Amino acid sequence: MDSYSMKVAREITETDKGPLRMRLREKRRMSPGTVIVDRELIDASREMYVEPLKGPEKTRHYGQRQVYVIRWHPSQCSVDPIEEIILDNDNPKHFIGKLSKLSGVPAKHIYCTKDQSFPVEISCLDIENTLDWYSVSSDRPYSLGLYVDGYIIYYKY
Repeated sequence: MDSYSMKVAREITETDKGPLRMRLREKRRMSPGTVIVDRELIDASREMYVEPLKGPEKTRHYGQRQVYVIRWHPSQCSVDPIEEIILDNDNPKHFIGKLSKLSGVPAKHIYCTKDQSFPVEISCLDIENTLDWYSVSSDRPYSLGLYVDGYIIYYKY
């Protein structure tokens, strides 16, 4: 890389607050697609976009899945800001464990929805009664799993 290219790259990735953190993703219609990890070949024929990050990239290899989670507060009819979880497998118990750690809520008290494609356009007035909620501690099987990169899951307790 010549000195001019290095200067431009530095200007793009450096801000007054430190380095600008971003990830490259495949685009799936309007939804975020697979995260392109470091040293992965890029298919130039596919649409891509850049996603700004709040911290360092957490996705380390292609087998991981990144999902967004939104905490629903039924008594306040409000949601918390969107957060992300990086999953190493499709096991619902793995997801619930990560969600419990992120939220501070014991896993046995968490209820989740199935994952949905982004963007989810639903009114706060409809979240409780329109979405299907699954208790992770019930005896009946719940249909989580098969998580898709960039999809959204609501949860409550």
